[in-house]
Amino acid sequence: MLCMNKSDLDKMESALGITFPAAYRSWVLALPTSEEDGERWQWAFDDADDLIATNLDFRDHGVSGMAWPPNLICIGDCGEVFTFYDSANPSAGVFSAHVGCDPYYDPENYSDCYQSSIEDFCKI
Repeated sequence: MLCMNKSDLDKMESALGITFPAAYRSWVLALPTSEEDGERWQWAFDDADDLIATNLDFRDHGVSGMAWPPNLICIGDCGEVFTFYDSANPSAGVFSAHVGCDPYYDPENYSDCYQSSIEDFCKI
């Protein structure tokens, strides 16, 4: 299990041209540092290089034949389920979707994927 540190978050922000909300930065830095201390779902949020690659792939190639807006930032990658937020409007909340699977997910209208505010999400 990897664990993100401040340098990883800074690298992601630089690579993606964004600034993470403070609540997200604090939450991800507090994730468990070992498998014994955490739960498997937390692994989706702890690999900066994978998350950078996922975001760049979405930006370059889109999802399910649709363009991926650069303001949507994938912060969790479980394979087929992605957790993301809108960097242009962080107060809109956190969303989760089965990207690339039926039913098709539309990155231009993701309101059906709403999970919670980013602050509430980071209390999990």
